Amino acid sequence: MVEAPTLQALVLADQVYVESDTYKFIIAGTFRQLLTAELPCQFHRETYAYVCMTNVHGTVNVHLRYIDLSTNQVLLRSMEFPVVASSPVETVELKIPVAPLPMPHEGVYALEVHVGDDMLGAFRVSVRRFAKEG
Repeated sequence: MVEAPTLQALVLADQVYVESDTYKFIIAGTFRQLLTAELPCQFHRETYAYVCMTNVHGTVNVHLRYIDLSTNQVLLRSMEFPVVASSPVETVELKIPVAPLPMPHEGVYALEVHVGDDMLGAFRVSVRRFAKEG
């Protein structure tokens, strides 16, 4: 039986750039909290997940799930992304576009990285309402 990949990093950001000459990943505008004046709504700003993992054996299919932690309901599931590594000691970095995040209520949510049914790790996201001025 092959071990599941090891998640080394998961970050939500406004943008993830990859330098064309060095292949360095540049993560810009990281966040863990979503603020809104009205609920329910969706977070429509362009968003990316930076995912870094190792211990990838051959090809695996990675997908993201966005979970309401108060109910464990899956609110969003991304398409699968094939990830290929030539060796399990190789580090694999990904830039994954994230669809608009549902925000049904204030609370804590999780963005999870999965390979098949195995969750590799999660990133907590808080949704808070702020009072409108005026």
